[in-house]
Amino acid sequence: MGEGTTGLDFSGLISALTGAVSAQQIITYMAAIVAAGIGIYVAYVFGRKAVRAFTRAIKGKAPTM
Repeated sequence: MGEGTTGLDFSGLISALTGAVSAQQIITYMAAIVAAGIGIYVAYVFGRKAVRAFTRAIKGKAPTM
């Protein structure tokens, strides 16, 4: 490091975290986040489609598929 700077020692933090959280738990959390994201995206797409269908029905236009 340069002059006047101090290095931070994260070894204690890293060893505490690796002892508290396993790789399997991290993978499980990531999979749950991805699954929730996919569910939110699918709900968003179908929600848009439903809103578009209702607005077209109100305006009297034929739906396109």
